[in-house]
Order: sequence, then structure tokens, then C-alpha cells
Amino acid sequence: MFCPNCGTKNIENALFCCNCGIKLENLQKGKSNLQTGGIGLENLVCEIMQCEGYESKILAKNKFQGKADADILAIKEDSFMSKKIFVQVKHHNG
Repeated sequence: MFCPNCGTKNIENALFCCNCGIKLENLQKGKSNLQTGGIGLENLVCEIMQCEGYESKILAKNKFQGKADADILAIKEDSFMSKKIFVQVKHHNG
């Protein structure tokens, strides 16, 4: 999807433009592609990380053994540094 404000190409079903931050068409029309429950939040956080320049992906639920757990891996690299962030998303009702 291309942003109607700045023309930047965004990921499919993006809620906000990664360049200018404007709310994109679906959200402006009162529609959201955000799924209910934890997966919807994981997709939103993943998209936000991508807007911040990270390569991000949702991890398989059995990725970690024992008590360790993470839902999203986000990586940002340039010629001076490399950042790797693991994100745990919690969905609470109420």
C-alpha cells in the first residue's frame, strides 16, 4: 500500500505510514485489519518495529525451551552497530 500523503510504499495492511506516520486508509475508514487477541498485538508490534527500520518477524511459539519466551525478533544493522531485540507481547483482557 502506498501512502496517500507522502507516496511511501508500506507493508500490506499497514495501519500507519512508515515515513510520515499518517493513519492509512483502512484505519481512517473505521476499519482495522488488527486481529483480536495476542496475534493482533504481535502483528502491530512487528509493524511498528519495521517502521523504525528493524527487520522483524514473529517467532514460532516453540522457539525457546524452558522459561525463556519471546514473540518477536527485531534486528537492525548498519556499518557501525547491530541491534537484536526480543519482544514479549502480552495480551490482557480487562
